[in-house]
Amino acid sequence: MVLASAAAFVVWSLIPVWYRFRPGGIVTPGFETGIDAWHGVTVVSGLSAVVAVLWVVIRTADVEVRIPPSPGMVDLALALIGQVFTLIGIAARPAFFSVEWGLFAGIGFGLAWCYAAILRLLQPPATSLRSRETEDQPRRVIARRRPRAPGS
Repeated sequence: MVLASAAAFVVWSLIPVWYRFRPGGIVTPGFETGIDAWHGVTVVSGLSAVVAVLWVVIRTADVEVRIPPSPGMVDLALALIGQVFTLIGIAARPAFFSVEWGLFAGIGFGLAWCYAAILRLLQPPATSLRSRETEDQPRRVIARRRPRAPGS
């Protein structure tokens, strides 16, 4: 779910409905333009979503990455960074642009991403393919013999 929600956020961040420029604040057909999330502080949100997608793909490929926090904590941290900077994007918008409905939809995508990350954090750790392969093999128990006492 984290992969799907972070990927949806990345796709949504590329659609130019986050901010709108209207000359003089007047709706004038042909003179207004929209921009996507890759302007201003929401760039951090987009980058954290891209990193989250790559992080899930690396884990899915069963590459062993040793980091101190659990993978679920990394998912949640990236999702929270994305959501916080999306919310900051309401107040810290690019110069001469107004907030458009796409930013609020981005907040919705960010909430879904955070929810998926929380669910991932609460899941029990999954076993990797490597550990399943070794579990299927019979275990060899090597017993040490006690040394015989001299004269026995």
